[in-house]
Amino acid sequence: MKRLIFILIFLSSFGLLAEKPVVAVLEIDNKTAVKNKLSQYDAELIADMMRDELIQADEFTVMSKDEMESAIAQHVKKSHQLNKDKKYAIELGKQISARLIVTSQIKTDGKFFRIFAEIINTETGQSTSSGRAKFTMNDDSKDAAIASIIRQLLGERDETLKPKKSKDQAECESARSDGSLEAWESYLEAFPEGECKVEANRNIKKMRKTETRQNQTPAYENQQNQYGGSSSTAASAATEQVGNREWSELSDKKMNFNEARNYCRKLRDGGNSDWRLPTIDELRTLIQSCPGTETFGACKVSEEEGCLSSACVSDRYCECDPNSMGNHSKLGDTAIIWSSSMKTKSNERVFVVDFLRGGISSNLSETRNNVRCTR
Repeated sequence: MKRLIFILIFLSSFGLLAEKPVVAVLEIDNKTAVKNKLSQYDAELIADMMRDELIQADEFTVMSKDEMESAIAQHVKKSHQLNKDKKYAIELGKQISARLIVTSQIKTDGKFFRIFAEIINTETGQSTSSGRAKFTMNDDSKDAAIASIIRQLLGERDETLKPKKSKDQAECESARSDGSLEAWESYLEAFPEGECKVEANRNIKKMRKTETRQNQTPAYENQQNQYGGSSSTAASAATEQVGNREWSELSDKKMNFNEARNYCRKLRDGGNSDWRLPTIDELRTLIQSCPGTETFGACKVSEEEGCLSSACVSDRYCECDPNSMGNHSKLGDTAIIWSSSMKTKSNERVFVVDFLRGGISSNLSETRNNVRCTR
């Protein structure tokens, strides 16, 4: 059987998002013994899990499989020999402008599979950080091992290697921190087509509505009460309708999965108390401009159809065109948002939608994401 395992290549620049290093997931060097061999199918699933975790790290732009293969084909032949020779892998990294490569391999002692990975600087040939973990074929065990490897690799990286923030990103973060109408208007004036354009327009619209309500005269409010007008006008204005579903305002804070469920259970918005976390199918109804992950798209992930395993999310249809970032939410969101749909055979992973990239993946339940409740 063809030997596989990962080589991750961090490119110094690629596509439109040059500020963030691009990560390509290549091959796995499978050194497992015949009696306890890791199959090619399982190796590919582990690769997909690694890709998911790298996406959630939000330090990189993760190359799709098609983009990766195209970049390699332009520079070298017989790329399947990458795992044969470390020097060859470093040379390839240089040819495709990679500053760093991460090589990985899996071995077994008959009881556990053991994965080792290290980041190598292509200029010096020296390792800058490494990580190791062991796992069984149990889904929870694999999830924990991959998460551990990613934490070790990222936690030990040189701070100087992290992507520098552009002026656009810096001003966006400043506007978020300030939170005022003036700050968002100032950002939009400076960057009318910036990365946070959708978020800025949404916040400006919301704050202007709030100003209008606050400027209403007491006589108007008394008239509303006299004729049975709602006393929860402010709360109602924060909810939004898409199709036959009502959605709460995006949470101000990020929270883990259990906190997200409790947040929705306790929410009192628009005069209603029957809010809950949306299923992944319901959350998909908010996706736009990404045919693969929209409702009825080719991505197989669905609670209604009973497809919540690793295999359901391990194809390119659950990703989206990285060049169309930031325009994938009907409500203007660019955050990663929790669903209520848990991954099959795992009590630790829950499906999410990354509205900045339009992709569907799963997160560890302790990850902190934003929330939109539905009813």
